[in-house]
Amino acid sequence: MFTFGRRALQLTSFSTSAAQADGALQGLAVDRSQGTALYDAIVSASHSLGASAHPGRVIVLLTDGRDVSSLASLEAAVAAARQADAAVYPIGIKSRDFDP
Repeated sequence: MFTFGRRALQLTSFSTSAAQADGALQGLAVDRSQGTALYDAIVSASHSLGASAHPGRVIVLLTDGRDVSSLASLEAAVAAARQADAAVYPIGIKSRDFDP
């Protein structure tokens, strides 16, 4: 499981444990530093999925769609997901900063 604010961060390894996922989700907090590393998070998750033996490679992305601090580009994020054979399901959060 990955989270991202000003930078992407892996919270847990990929697992089938609901308890591990629940614990990681309950520990989430808002990053008080400015920035959103959306594309970096996709690249990082894709690389981890590509190295995983688990089938069903899916990235569920909860975002306002705005990337302001990634080192990776949108093109690099798309290429990484394709290389990992991962499907990306974006869920947009509509706000004043929403950028579809």
